[in-house]
Amino acid sequence: MIQRHLQNPFLNSAASDVLFGRLAGTHLERLKAANANDRYLSLIAATQPLYSAFMHSIAAGIGTSADRRSKTVSTDEAARAIKGYISRKEGVLADRFPRKSAEYQAMYPQGVSQYGTANKASLPVLTERFIQSVREHGGEAGRQIAEEAQALLDTYQTLRNGQLQAIGSAKGSSTDSGEKRRVLAVQLYKNLLTLLLLHAENPAAVEKYFDVSFLRKARKEEVGQGV
Repeated sequence: MIQRHLQNPFLNSAASDVLFGRLAGTHLERLKAANANDRYLSLIAATQPLYSAFMHSIAAGIGTSADRRSKTVSTDEAARAIKGYISRKEGVLADRFPRKSAEYQAMYPQGVSQYGTANKASLPVLTERFIQSVREHGGEAGRQIAEEAQALLDTYQTLRNGQLQAIGSAKGSSTDSGEKRRVLAVQLYKNLLTLLLLHAENPAAVEKYFDVSFLRKARKEEVGQGV
């Protein structure tokens, strides 16, 4: 029984950042409302900057995630553009070079499907090979195709680099908000213990400073895990 009370309920990872932020914000509002004669000034001063930092990290994370999704969509569209272009030009090149010829095999060694099924890592390599081959074997028409394919590849690589940077930023933002949440959770636990000391003769009075449903949810999960 004692062990249960030694667990910090605010470190409950099952609660979303939004729910956790609401809990902390409500707690601060209630402390301020009951801060007669600056009774809770030290708790408010310790908690407010941690809460603000956490909420700022959440907002930044939402923006970073949206940026990542946008760049992923653009990158996927650029990849489809390359695959579609190489597929369309297969007919033009096949008219000039029989499909069993050495020239055609240099450009499409495994047919069109190899380009169509390429992933983000292999697509640039395969496209560069196609560009080199069509430039060497395709004559004047081949050189024009190579230039157009190169332009599509340049666009793809620029977008792909931006996507990878956005993914890295999103991961960094997630790590940052996770650490800020942990620090805030520890402070909330300190506040809880302080309030329990102040209301030692009537511990139930502490409930009004917190979202009790959050605490009950955390305790149910602890019981379910055999804590």
